[in-house]
Amino acid sequence: MSQESQPLTFGVEFEVALAYADPTKVQPDYSDTRTVAFDTIEADFWAPYEIGNPLVCKNSIFAATRNAAFRHIQSTMESAGYAVHRDGGFNEWSLTLDLSVIKPSELPHYLDYLDLEFVSPAYYFVPDALKAIEDVLALLKSTYLMNVNVTTGFHVHCGDNLNGFKFDTLRKLTSFLFAFTPQLNTIHPFSRQDVTKASYANSLRENSRFEIKRRLTHKTRPTPIQTISRFMNSRTSMELLRHAGNPDAPKEMAYNLASIQAMTSGDQDKYFKPTIEFRQHEGCLDAVEAINWIKTVLGIVDFCMNAPTAAVDRMLQITKFETWEKLGDGHDAEREAQLGPILADKDFTAIHLLQALKLPGPALHYAQRGLYKHEMKHRIDSTSTDSTELETSKWDYEKRPPRDPAVLARQVKLRDAWDALQAASKARELLDPPVRARWTFDPTDSLWPSHDTTLDDGADTDATTDEESSNLSGSSLGSTVSLSTDSSDSWEPITDPSHPLYMNQFGTPTSSISRFEGSTGRISNSLAAPLSPSSGSSSGEIDALEDETADKGMAENDRQWGEKLGGSGGVGDLFE
Repeated sequence: MSQESQPLTFGVEFEVALAYADPTKVQPDYSDTRTVAFDTIEADFWAPYEIGNPLVCKNSIFAATRNAAFRHIQSTMESAGYAVHRDGGFNEWSLTLDLSVIKPSELPHYLDYLDLEFVSPAYYFVPDALKAIEDVLALLKSTYLMNVNVTTGFHVHCGDNLNGFKFDTLRKLTSFLFAFTPQLNTIHPFSRQDVTKASYANSLRENSRFEIKRRLTHKTRPTPIQTISRFMNSRTSMELLRHAGNPDAPKEMAYNLASIQAMTSGDQDKYFKPTIEFRQHEGCLDAVEAINWIKTVLGIVDFCMNAPTAAVDRMLQITKFETWEKLGDGHDAEREAQLGPILADKDFTAIHLLQALKLPGPALHYAQRGLYKHEMKHRIDSTSTDSTELETSKWDYEKRPPRDPAVLARQVKLRDAWDALQAASKARELLDPPVRARWTFDPTDSLWPSHDTTLDDGADTDATTDEESSNLSGSSLGSTVSLSTDSSDSWEPITDPSHPLYMNQFGTPTSSISRFEGSTGRISNSLAAPLSPSSGSSSGEIDALEDETADKGMAENDRQWGEKLGGSGGVGDLFE
């Protein structure tokens, strides 16, 4: 089998709290047959056991019990045919401590918990691999007493063997994940829809560098189309990953691109995995739930890798129907009362998204299970407190308002004019040179209110680096976006009550669910991952629908995000 025909690769990480009998407490007679007592040997103790020293005694017993539990789990899994190594690797299961896991708040006094992470080897995406995940979960649940809670997660790593991902795939994937963040959020409970810096699954829409820096300078968040335009018009992988990552916590994003960024820059360490890590899912020991999430994220990546550009373009067009976003600013309920549910909660839910991706298995699973409502935690925005605003405000009159109201009003009007002319100067770059030469704009003219010029042109926002911000000013790259409609895409209501997807996101019958039809690419429902290329067919690879328009100029379409305004979709907006 050639490298091109190999399916995607993946690996999983299960974070759990595993119960063990506290050796310092008297144990009752257990009716549960699962193992909680782990016999220690002298080699399990990492420090001398000192009688009369409770602290050292406790630490030594914990370390010994931990090592004994590791040995027991290793023996259990290897007896079932699954190799386990303490240090991990690509070829076998590994078992490590995970200090982010917190033990359950309520537990019997005679039990304690180990904070563990089970890490799978790298599998090909074929049915045999999914069967291995199912079997390991069944084995662990039947043998040990384990707990998952709000501090545990289920992570899926997706890769293209050891190749990393092509720039074109990364542009499409980051744009897709940003565009459909609200839909994907509804697959997860509220605790995994976090937007705070303390989160282990930070949202692209809330915590990507592009969103954060632009919010500071523009005092507003970018629209989905603006961000998609910026991602699609990135000139290099490093520029794209810089925009999509988080400068403070790159590995804590819901979609962790840090490894791909390290591979791009040549800065890999010994733990390097050439994968994108999907971190948003809550802790999970249910095989059906885990496998459907694996199919979902691998299906998304497969679509962005292999679907024609026209198909991805049409999919991203759906964001045009997103008339408002939840902001977590205390006014979302008021907006919903006035404007109705957001797109992800009604007219284009995660179920619709999975149908459009031709993933009927996950679509049916989540329709039957029910979706969560997309919510936003309360956020402290850059404009919500005086102290933060003083630190990030660009304009001097905002930091030190003049006492004369007339002077303040004039400053505000001049600032609005400055913003409009700056946007116009960027649009000017789209004109032919003879026309362009007739008009200029000097942002440093003394006419304008005094301000921090380092923030001009969205410095540290739209540019690859802070130093390059002035060079990017006026570039046609990233200034506008064109989203064209296609008559082959249509909306067909599902009105048959017997249809398995005749359910809304809360599992109650509805007639408002629609089926999205169009040339979006088809992915087989048998998506699964292989133990080796020969262990199963590449049923998980996308079988893109033939589209007679896909081969006509689509190679140029990628670089044409930004060449036109509006189009048939009516998106008339300048992108700064």
